[in-house]
Amino acid sequence: MPGRPEVYELTEWGYRLEAVNAALSLWAAASPTLPRDADMSPDSLVLAMRAHARRVPGVTAGQRVALHLTDSRRGDGDPASYLARISRQRTRIDKSMEPAPVDAEVSATTLDWKAWMVGGVDAEQLPNIRISGQRTAVDNLIVATSLTPPGRGLARQRGS
Repeated sequence: MPGRPEVYELTEWGYRLEAVNAALSLWAAASPTLPRDADMSPDSLVLAMRAHARRVPGVTAGQRVALHLTDSRRGDGDPASYLARISRQRTRIDKSMEPAPVDAEVSATTLDWKAWMVGGVDAEQLPNIRISGQRTAVDNLIVATSLTPPGRGLARQRGS
């Protein structure tokens, strides 16, 4: 259909470039001209989250968050599903095809999820984010994967 972006799925071969993508993402996040309001595909957004993923020291027991992202650029279509595992040792996010027991579940458009994760906009201000389960698990996912490391402004952005 005219005006609609192409939709693709990364292959295993494509995922082998993840280390390169992570290095570029970390470099780009430091740019003062980074277009923080530009939309992304669900896979691109999750790859950025994975590039910035860090451990969360305050998490005593592992937490699991199901993340269902609908591509805002398309306006329709089924959401892509991912499973995030957050722990004191590391944070990992993988594509998820099967339902799994989770502490929290998030459904969001890519534009609103990115506004929360990157821009520090609070979820209550975003119309296309639905959260069920433990909000602390979702907050820990944001802390673990945001482009702004803890202690470098994210808390101030959220509070403003």
